[in-house]
Amino acid sequence: MSQFDRLAQDVATFSLATFGSQGPLPCAIKCRIEAEEFVDNPSIDEAADVLITILSWCGQVGHTADDLLAAAEAKMRKNRARKWLLLEDGTYQHVGGS
Repeated sequence: MSQFDRLAQDVATFSLATFGSQGPLPCAIKCRIEAEEFVDNPSIDEAADVLITILSWCGQVGHTADDLLAAAEAKMRKNRARKWLLLEDGTYQHVGGS
């Protein structure tokens, strides 16, 4: 079992034991809150909070760490095929089709 798998299982166990069965929406809202904190204070600790809330969401809806990594890899394949526009604020957005 990889370190990431162990972390994902630990987060899911902690989340269910501490907060109960929340369903996907409260976890997604918490993730948004943590992402906003990351924007305000871009640090490794805030990045970890975002990751923890994403893993909590995965545990709540029944996805594994492997599911998450596979989805990220599939998304990266899609992103590589896209055209990208660098925006004035330094962020970026894909243009054209999906």
